[in-house]
This record gives sequence, C-alpha cells and structure tokens, in this order.
Amino acid sequence: MKKRGMTLVELMVALLCMTVMMGVVYQLIVTTERIQIHTGVRAEAEYNIREAMDLMLYEIRHAGYRYYDNMEKGGNPYVFAKVVNRVGTNSDAGTLTFSADLNESGTVLDDEIISYRLNDNNILGRRVHQQANWEMVANNVQDIKFKYFNKKEQEIPPVDIPASATTIRRIDIAVDFAYPVKGEAKTLTTRLSTSVYFRNTYNFD
Repeated sequence: MKKRGMTLVELMVALLCMTVMMGVVYQLIVTTERIQIHTGVRAEAEYNIREAMDLMLYEIRHAGYRYYDNMEKGGNPYVFAKVVNRVGTNSDAGTLTFSADLNESGTVLDDEIISYRLNDNNILGRRVHQQANWEMVANNVQDIKFKYFNKKEQEIPPVDIPASATTIRRIDIAVDFAYPVKGEAKTLTTRLSTSVYFRNTYNFD
C-alpha cells in the first residue's frame, strides 16, 4: 500500500488554521494585558480619590457637632447642636460648607468651618472659613455632586436658610474622576459614590 502525503491544498488549509489560532491567541494576550493595565491604573487613581473621600467623610460626619460638657455647663444637652450649622447657607449641588467643633474646644473656630468644591481645573479643593486659598484634595476630578436627604430619606433642596440646616440627615456624594491609560492616548472616567450620615442628629426637626 502506498503512503499518501499531504496535498498542497491540505497544507495551505492547515497553515490557515494555525494562523487563525495564533491570531486568536495573540488577541487574547493583548486584551488580557490591556485589561490588566486599565485595572491597575484605575486602582491607583481610585486609591487617591478614596483618600480624599475618607477625609471628607470624617469631617462631614461631625457636621453640627459642638463639644458640650453637661456636668460643667449645665442646661439641656440637646441644645448645643442647634447653634452650629451642619450645612452652610452657600451649599449646593457642587459645593458643601459645614461647621463642626472638631477639636472639642466648645467653640466653633474659623478653621472648623469647612468647604469642599470642584474648581475649573478639575481639582477638588478644601478650604477653611475666610481663607483665600483652596488646598488640593484630589486632582483629575471631572465632577462632584452632593445630594441632601432628610430623616425620612427624602431628597431635599440644598440649604436656603440656616434653620433648614437641621433637617438634613444624610448627604450622598458622587465623584467622577479621570485616569489616563498608560501606552494609550486616551483617558477613561469612572465614578465613586457613597453616603454619609451626620453623627450629631439628636431628636429635633
């Protein structure tokens, strides 16, 4: 019996199949590497944004707080928070201003009236009351939105008058930030969002 070898057509088909398979494998490798790069860059950018948000959350949780020693000063222990603006009158969807006695001195000082906002250079800034300069908290921030909710979990407008500051119980924060992709001439965006409840709410309307 004669041994029959591969014909030219069969050889070309085999080479075509191998080429297709190699192309698929190469594409999978490239895609996997691109995903790893995107994930790494996003994780690094997200870490920086989370550091900024951790600072914001720590301070916002204390909005309205004022140190009060009932044993020393007497009086109603539930009154003191009313005289501290939880959220200032110039707060809106893009700016948040609030007061808190962070150093527990019994008095809210100028450097305990804090504002956060996004400037025109995509920088999330923080400023204490009456200071001209904003310090950078995070860069590459595309947008930031604050939403305000009352104790019934209903969204309410930003504060218009000081008396309405006491109705706010929760603030939702959404931050859109950009991160450049290494080796690619493009920038991607993603969003981090969280909710923060005031610790010093007490039982007044």
